[in-house]
Amino acid sequence: MVDKKTLRSVVLKRRGSLTDVTERSEKIASALFARKVFRDASVVMVYLSYNSEVVTDGIVEECFRAGKRVCVPVVADGEHMDAVYIKSGGEFVTDRYGIREPSDKSCPADKRDIDLCVVPGSAFDLSLGRMGYGKGYYDRFLAGSDIKKIALAFDCQIVDKVPYESTDVKMDGIITESRVIGDI
Repeated sequence: MVDKKTLRSVVLKRRGSLTDVTERSEKIASALFARKVFRDASVVMVYLSYNSEVVTDGIVEECFRAGKRVCVPVVADGEHMDAVYIKSGGEFVTDRYGIREPSDKSCPADKRDIDLCVVPGSAFDLSLGRMGYGKGYYDRFLAGSDIKKIALAFDCQIVDKVPYESTDVKMDGIITESRVIGDI
């Protein structure tokens, strides 16, 4: 099996070469909106897309249109991630990694209130394994919680097997532009 660093590099290069990211992202978002787990969720944590990730701006907007409370991840101190509620039309700044985060972080979300977490990543497999970007933020945040976890990915990010460690958190489902993996 290939090591995490090499696999991450290969998959992210593939993802970075996609040219129709917006169209693919819209298909993925539509599939997410059709899921019962999304429709039933009152509080949704959504990552703010960065670089060549599945674009989530439309997902955030749809959450607000549907009357859901929305929170986004914020890296608090380089070691852990928190969730912070945002408002429709809220302002964002860029963190040290170049990732958008709310300029107003004064309304933290209680992890126990989050029904659904929309998760990014670099590579995924058919066993609902996820490989992130190497810092473990989502794994630590989601460990031991009852939050439903749906990863968004492009088909080119699905691999035979991601290297898995005991601290890695599996997804409940993965949605790509052509399929839904898992029973969600």
